[in-house]
Amino acid sequence: WPIGIDRNGGREALVQVIEQGKLRLSAGFHVVIFPEGTRHPCGTVGSFSSTAAGLAIRAQVPLLPIAVNSGCFWSRTDWRKWPGIVEVHIGPALPPAGKAGSLNQQAHDWITAAIAEMGTGPAAKAL
Repeated sequence: WPIGIDRNGGREALVQVIEQGKLRLSAGFHVVIFPEGTRHPCGTVGSFSSTAAGLAIRAQVPLLPIAVNSGCFWSRTDWRKWPGIVEVHIGPALPPAGKAGSLNQQAHDWITAAIAEMGTGPAAKAL
């Protein structure tokens, strides 16, 4: 079940994700959060919201970083889709320790390295 938020809701949206996320996690569901908010151009990584890291720490569950290169085929600014292979790299589970900013930075660093490994070779087409 999705956790619907108002993207302009600021702190209220964050609190909603934390509260509802903790409920879903305690019920045995997985919670997927896209910390960049949207796709970015092929080979790039944007800044991260610390919502996922905050939820992981508050719920005391590991944070699992996942990198995808879907921005190489599906631009957020173009309705067209391009053929290719979307790669998905799953990182190591990061323990819910320390502050959200530190955990968030660990996830960002891992995802940035994984995106760099994917590159824009034959499986990826730069838009």
